[in-house]
Amino acid sequence: MARRLPFNSAAIARYSGLIKSILLFLLLVIAVLSFNIYTSYLIERNAAQVAATQQLRGLTQTITRDLYDLKLSQGEDIRSPHIQSTVKRLTQSKENFSKILLAFKQSGEINNAEGNTFSVNALNAANKVHLDIIDDQWGILNGKLDQYLKVATNLRAPVLVLDQAVDSAQGTSIAIYNSSNAIVNAVDAASYKQATLIRYLQMGAISVAVLYFIVFMLYFVRRLTNSDAQANEARRETTEILDTVKTGLFLLDEDLMIGQQYSKELEGIIGHRDIGGRDFTDILESMISADDMTTTRGFIKQLYNPKVKERLIADLNPLSRIETSVDDLSGYQRTRFLDFQFSRVYSGRDIIRVLVNVADITDTVRLEQRLLQERENNDLQIDMLTTILNTDALLINDFISTVSHHNTTINNILKASGTSQSDLQGKLKQIFREIHSLKGNASSLNLFAFTNVSNAFEDKIKALQAEASLSGDDFLSLAVSLDELIKLTQIIDQLNQRISPNNAAAHVAEPTQAPRKAMAEKLQQFAQDLAKRQYKQVKVSTQDLEQTTSIPAIDNAIRDIAIQILRNAIVHGIETPSLRSTKKKSPTGHVQIHLQQTESQAQLTIEDDGQGINYDAIRERAVAIGLYSVKEIAEWDNRKLLGLLFSSGFSTYGQTDEDAGRGVGLDMVKDRVQKLGGKIGIHSQPNQFTRFSFTFPLNP
Repeated sequence: MARRLPFNSAAIARYSGLIKSILLFLLLVIAVLSFNIYTSYLIERNAAQVAATQQLRGLTQTITRDLYDLKLSQGEDIRSPHIQSTVKRLTQSKENFSKILLAFKQSGEINNAEGNTFSVNALNAANKVHLDIIDDQWGILNGKLDQYLKVATNLRAPVLVLDQAVDSAQGTSIAIYNSSNAIVNAVDAASYKQATLIRYLQMGAISVAVLYFIVFMLYFVRRLTNSDAQANEARRETTEILDTVKTGLFLLDEDLMIGQQYSKELEGIIGHRDIGGRDFTDILESMISADDMTTTRGFIKQLYNPKVKERLIADLNPLSRIETSVDDLSGYQRTRFLDFQFSRVYSGRDIIRVLVNVADITDTVRLEQRLLQERENNDLQIDMLTTILNTDALLINDFISTVSHHNTTINNILKASGTSQSDLQGKLKQIFREIHSLKGNASSLNLFAFTNVSNAFEDKIKALQAEASLSGDDFLSLAVSLDELIKLTQIIDQLNQRISPNNAAAHVAEPTQAPRKAMAEKLQQFAQDLAKRQYKQVKVSTQDLEQTTSIPAIDNAIRDIAIQILRNAIVHGIETPSLRSTKKKSPTGHVQIHLQQTESQAQLTIEDDGQGINYDAIRERAVAIGLYSVKEIAEWDNRKLLGLLFSSGFSTYGQTDEDAGRGVGLDMVKDRVQKLGGKIGIHSQPNQFTRFSFTFPLNP
């Protein structure tokens, strides 16, 4: 009995799907092959167009080169082999160029460099604009070539014809060359697109074929199921770990993309949800500056460089202990300190990922800051304690009283009404004078904490004065600085009470002014300290300052004025020892402070033997900062220039530091004198002396 074939109707029905799939696959293969043949034809056509265009481009260069060769050979016998061959090649190049150009317009056959003939199809509409440019430019050049070739073998041919041809080639060759390149690029792009299309079709066909192997993969389903179960278990354990740790953990790839799995704590630390798959730089954008972002990119790039040792670049981590504002998960913005630590993840010897550990170290940093602040406060108290121990008790009492007065005055100025720009600028000037006076007193006692806070205070005022428009809110920063001064005043007052309770008690009950003898000694010490910073030598002598009767109101003015004028004398007037020597002066400058007192008035005179007032420097500075033009300031006399010197914000000092450059010192002096109803006198001789005299009524 014959064996029945398995391909009965039932089997056919059973495998109808497979048969249909095979037929579909065959149709797909035929379609792909057909399209492949058609695309090959297109590619071959495009290749011919590219070859022709390149030949056209080469002919442009050949024609230009031959014309230049003929121009350089002027004077040579036109019957020479060199001239003859060049003219022949030029003629042939012209013919070939015209033939190729015609083929581009209406299709045709051309010869390549080897002499072989091949067909070239006409260019499509997309390249018409480039072909038109080539045609136009060739029309110009071709005409000049015809003119020259007609007379090329004529011994009496005018040189002008060749020069015109050379000029035409020079003008048209670039345009022809660029248009040819554009055609080549366009054809190449079309070829690439066609090749890409067939590649996709081929890949699609292969993908369909792969589907046929799915049936053979059923064998592996069970094994894959078991593997998935194991993977799920591992993923569950990983999730439990990530949900439990109290730091932010995530993986970072070389493109700075965050992995899909990260610790639960991370979102709360950095203030972002759903960060899996996001760019790490997007998270950092609101946390760090652009410069730090660039540094971070470079640092992570080095982590992926196997030639760089991880431990060697750990200290270069730009995200270590960064201060940033982070929106917590409740929507509130908080200042936090975050620490990012990076560790390489290896697969064998290859670096495949970077593990990032983000820790919120805000509490630790705050504790360190408190400890540092306490240490600074202790150092500050020790510094102040040393000053108190080395300073006359009455001077300290006077300083505390004076600073308290300044603090109260500044506070009243800040609270004063007035919202116009002139009112606000006026308040700044008043505060500036008070702070400058306070700084001078602190500097004379070597209370550097007060000096530093005062300098910072003045910097804030200068910044506000430079603003085009002010508001009341701009003064909040000044209130913070005032609070620092008040706290410093309280500290030195408390220390003074502990050291000298009797003197401090007397000071509290009825503030007394320091005797003028102690004032004179302190002015001398202040002058020595200032001269040392300026690399100068100064001797200060006081006359009658110790013998006159101390009057509180006058003493306050004398102290403020003497400190400022003494500072100006040393900084601006007294020369360096080397410069004084060249002027045949003593290397040590001399400043005399003289106080005369009658029943009705007191006169303070301060004179230095320095370089005198430089009126030209005043003019130059006024022009440099834009106050006046050269023409305007040139008409001013010395008296008017001195008035400018006493104006707020004006200084001839080239820089701003602890000793000068603010432009408020003499303004403060003028304010003190005016409030007491006094007068100012100034006399100066170049390279000899400068004398300031201040007269005060004793019943101001």
